[in-house]
Amino acid sequence: MKVFITKFHYQKKINIISILLFILLFFPSLIYLLITNIRNFLYDKQILKSYKDKKAFVISVGNLTTGGTGKTPFVIMLSNFFSNVKNEKTAIILRGYGGKLDNKKINIIKNNGEIYYKANVCGDESFLIAQNTPDNCVVLTSKNRIKAIEYASYRLNCKIIILDDCFQHRKIKPNLNLLLVDSKKQFGNGFVLPFGPLRESKKSIKKRADKIILVNKEKNNKSIDTLVNKYKEKYNKPTFKCNIDFSKIYLLNDEKQNDISDQVNNIYAFSAIGSPNQFYQNCEKYNLLNVKSYPDHHIYLQSDIDELNILAKKQNANMLITTEKDAVKLTSFKSDLKICVFKIEPKFDIKKLFN
Repeated sequence: MKVFITKFHYQKKINIISILLFILLFFPSLIYLLITNIRNFLYDKQILKSYKDKKAFVISVGNLTTGGTGKTPFVIMLSNFFSNVKNEKTAIILRGYGGKLDNKKINIIKNNGEIYYKANVCGDESFLIAQNTPDNCVVLTSKNRIKAIEYASYRLNCKIIILDDCFQHRKIKPNLNLLLVDSKKQFGNGFVLPFGPLRESKKSIKKRADKIILVNKEKNNKSIDTLVNKYKEKYNKPTFKCNIDFSKIYLLNDEKQNDISDQVNNIYAFSAIGSPNQFYQNCEKYNLLNVKSYPDHHIYLQSDIDELNILAKKQNANMLITTEKDAVKLTSFKSDLKICVFKIEPKFDIKKLFN
């Protein structure tokens, strides 16, 4: 159902289903918009107070829509910049979706280079970030972002704190508010939930976003520079493009991540991410036979892998392929077919962001 709703939010054609859903969901969307507008008004007028840390530099990385916009690789890139280039002790704070930990507490996922939980316990995003960040980067999960910020700042002495998916978290006032936008999907049908993908009105962009990053997941996208200029003019905000490179393919559990792209063909793809379409599109050049999508943050079982093997073999597939976010949850499962992983990397001059 969730996969269907996501597709509906971003479809361009109007059909009978669109009209029926509009009739059904128009008033719930109107109520949702009213609630979010009132909430934002109360924070804008400082009737409701926002917390601002006095010690650390806090960066929020978020988006305006449901579904993935490339926040995870962008957060990893940011943390590597501050940890390695700037040599600052950095903390990343997430909600911890898809994990089994009590997120009312502050959970230390990684500290001093040690990762304390597996992906199925702490969540796929938390584990992937912990796996791909330097040793002097701390990863925390908590529903209470304020307490987590205070813990990272005053207890762990982190100078930079990166908040993942925090644009709508008005209880916190970051030093820098970065808004990521998928350059292809952008804001879908333009409606707020549940009829559309927007978490709040687009008016929030001018009011709260400090800088906009257009995430481009398509190769040879000639219109991306035009789109950057359009956003600069429309929202009067510094706007940048960040290209996502599907850089290589490696086998699951290969710690060295040796590139096997030239050996990959006749594949069956699967994923449990917010927006899988670009991933599937990049798989097409390897003779993509079919795909299976699970709900975002789906916790895999051995029965899922067994089913995927059956489905893939019926298509005469040579191997299964998935995303890095999915791969961290699959390391202990057995599969008749080889499972390979599509690695993505952001291509972005991060120094420009802080000039």
